[in-house]
Amino acid sequence: MEKKILLVDDEADIREVLSISLSDMGYKTFSAENGREALEIFEQTHPPIVLTDIKMPGMDGLDLLNRIKQIDPDTEVIMITGHGDINLAVRSFQYDASDFITKPIGVDALEAAVKRAQEKILVRTELRQYTERLESLLLEKTKQLAQGLHPEASGTRPPRPGGLQQVLDRLPCYLLLYDEKLRITAANRRLEEDFGAAVDRLCYEVLRKRSEPCPECPVWKTFADGKSYQYEMEYVRKNGEFQKVLAWTFPIRSSDGATAQVMVMSTDIAQISELQDHLSSLGLMMGSLSHGIKGLLTGL
Repeated sequence: MEKKILLVDDEADIREVLSISLSDMGYKTFSAENGREALEIFEQTHPPIVLTDIKMPGMDGLDLLNRIKQIDPDTEVIMITGHGDINLAVRSFQYDASDFITKPIGVDALEAAVKRAQEKILVRTELRQYTERLESLLLEKTKQLAQGLHPEASGTRPPRPGGLQQVLDRLPCYLLLYDEKLRITAANRRLEEDFGAAVDRLCYEVLRKRSEPCPECPVWKTFADGKSYQYEMEYVRKNGEFQKVLAWTFPIRSSDGATAQVMVMSTDIAQISELQDHLSSLGLMMGSLSHGIKGLLTGL
């Protein structure tokens, strides 16, 4: 697949030199002399990496960075700074810049910054694929479980001793059943170990430590339209710690097709989120390190 990069600088000679270097690295380079032209090219070509000067007339690099992130948050934007612009470069990380390099730009520094951006894109892609596979697997298992349990959970079949609860307790994730009042009618052992007693209590009291239902409650939506929903949410464990989860709702239907209860399956995504947070700060770490080393060498 062709590698694309957008280069933005108001100085023609810098654009020409950097374009040659980027071409030698195997990139198809799109060039722009200002922020507005860059935005037009970006929306037409969708390059995964943007290399932009910070100080430009009209729309400067920080404004361009902010606009690009609004269009596509996954775009890696490398900031070019002049001597004395380090404070502006650091500010750019507030807008989720990937990295920054200083003028005059050496080929090695340029190649290293672009390589770091490419590695972040690769890791993010692999994480997304992993998450999608996990979502697909859990959704499939949720549907199978709901279909297998629905006569017992909906009340059309008397519960077998230990039947429903035994199945729930074997699951490696959190699983609950809700009634229309958001009262928990069943919960597996893993959930109660982390959040305390749950059955016959309101879900938002158990999982969110709230006194009222959450806005735009996905469980209510499932009761209303009978559809499944996927969402991210932050639970509060019984020890007060916050926990990020990825959750799915699934309707449990009665014999007449109405939604009698809603099942919610959720899994901890804290490790994935922590890795994504680490990736977003990688540019700041590497940039700070490189400038620290440069400062030490200058003082020698």
